[in-house]
Amino acid sequence: MTEALLSLSDSSAQNPAVAGTKGANLARMVAAGISVPQGFVVTTEVFANATSKRRSNIISKISGIQTSELDELTRASDIARNIVLNSKLPDSVVSDIQSAYQELGLGAVSVRSSATDEDLSKASFAGQYDTFLNVLSLESLIERLIDVWASLYSPQVIAYRLGNGVAHDDVRMAVVVQRQLNPEVAGVLFTRNPLTGEN
Repeated sequence: MTEALLSLSDSSAQNPAVAGTKGANLARMVAAGISVPQGFVVTTEVFANATSKRRSNIISKISGIQTSELDELTRASDIARNIVLNSKLPDSVVSDIQSAYQELGLGAVSVRSSATDEDLSKASFAGQYDTFLNVLSLESLIERLIDVWASLYSPQVIAYRLGNGVAHDDVRMAVVVQRQLNPEVAGVLFTRNPLTGEN
């Protein structure tokens, strides 16, 4: 694809720093021959470039807050999220996303968070970030992508990050876009005991 976008079948997508941990794990599953819905990753570099000029402002707004200061936490989150929500994607990236979306056959897709701090050994962030299902157009896809970025700075995420000693400035967000499934059943597979961590 491009530097901004990677197919899940691209070996470069197996790097969590580029594709986030969810994207990297999906890419590893594809490489292992496991059936995974077709998709692509909008890399962490796109997020970093789109927010670079205002990132220091975002970090300054949420740094030093105590998790017990709920009103201040909410205010800082609102400011940080609004900064991200006003980010613009370069026309070249929009064009790349349009091409990749067309390759998926248009139609319904899921727009999934894939942050670099998900699925850590000491913190999972499971369910903390936003994911959107049944996204039906390019315009909605772009809007939901930016919404996923903004979920990096929701009050609960800021508090969870603080509580687990994860530095705000170390985190980047990739976004996984996959063809939407319409399953009859679904489930969760644990490869480690969630209580003990044993395989």
